[in-house]
Amino acid sequence: LGQGCNAALESVAVLTDAVEAVCGTGTMIPSAGAGVREVDIWSKTTGERARLVAEEYQGLRHEDALAVVDLTFGGIGSRRTRGAPNGKFLYMAQVTLMMLLNVL
Repeated sequence: LGQGCNAALESVAVLTDAVEAVCGTGTMIPSAGAGVREVDIWSKTTGERARLVAEEYQGLRHEDALAVVDLTFGGIGSRRTRGAPNGKFLYMAQVTLMMLLNVL
């Protein structure tokens, strides 16, 4: 249940990294993602800079986004569990088990 919040907070941190990788802090920062760092970034328009940041973010976050989608469709909220005749019981059992494991 808290995984969505964690993923959102991590996305914000990665977006910050993408902005820093593209726009920099006055020193050259090697890009860990798509590698779209431009030398003269400030001569570009705001739209061009936003596109470069989006490309960098995509390069940094794409694999994690796929993992979140896989977890959503294959994890606790999977369609197999929701469609089963005893799906509600299995869902509650999974949630209870996750809560117990979280306490440990």
